[in-house]
Amino acid sequence: MYLFFDASALSMPAHWKAAVEDTYHWPRLVHLAWELVDEESNIVETASKIIKPSGFEIPYSSTEWHGIDHDVAMEQGEDIADVLKAFAAVVRKAEYVIAFNMQFNEMIVGAEYFRASIPNPLVSAEKICLMRESTYFCKIPAPGGRYKWPSLSQLFQKCFGHKFEGANEADKDVRAASMCFFKLLQLDELDVF
Repeated sequence: MYLFFDASALSMPAHWKAAVEDTYHWPRLVHLAWELVDEESNIVETASKIIKPSGFEIPYSSTEWHGIDHDVAMEQGEDIADVLKAFAAVVRKAEYVIAFNMQFNEMIVGAEYFRASIPNPLVSAEKICLMRESTYFCKIPAPGGRYKWPSLSQLFQKCFGHKFEGANEADKDVRAASMCFFKLLQLDELDVF
């Protein structure tokens, strides 16, 4: 089983190399989505969880990025501990845990596990970063003759010839990442086994 997940946060991290326990540098989680998929690309389980803010507010600048404002999060959001426990249960079902930009997603979620004093299941999971794994496939030039990391939109465009709706919304990003992953497997562009 493959678990795809995506986290939307208040902002980008203040310091990318900070430890997950250094929560000052890691912004708060606003939205966590995941999709558990079998080897034939059938969706087994899916979830999209807005986090109810506790001890923080969602600023307008953040809302512009992921589309979730503070009032919506207060009305529709779920308790962070409940969401983290549900996510931990699904991580245990997966052979591989996959995210586009694993570093960002893993650290945002990991910081929340640390804040909540809940064991982080991602620590021992077999993880795949789809962003890094698809860099050579996308071949987007960067200075020095290298290739730059693609955005999820760029990868999706390369895989399917069109853009996907709802980029930067966790649930839409999860679906797009899953589709791209299986397309890359089909094209024999991924070697993850």
